[in-house]
Amino acid sequence: MHYWQSAEHEIDFVLDHETFLEVKGGKATALDFAWFGRTFPRARLRVVGQDRFESRTVSGTTMQEFLLEVP
Repeated sequence: MHYWQSAEHEIDFVLDHETFLEVKGGKATALDFAWFGRTFPRARLRVVGQDRFESRTVSGTTMQEFLLEVP
């Protein structure tokens, strides 16, 4: 597993060329990751944190929901 980083942003895990995973300890919204769709137009980012949200390229889920998912 790899991570991705630029001068302004970073993503915790790159699962494959279209799937990224970010883990947040605090609150996060889709607006916090508005840059992601411009940087990776064909990819999806999953944010694991405190809140659920959904946008075209970014979705958020709680840690509990993420850990209970069946692969």
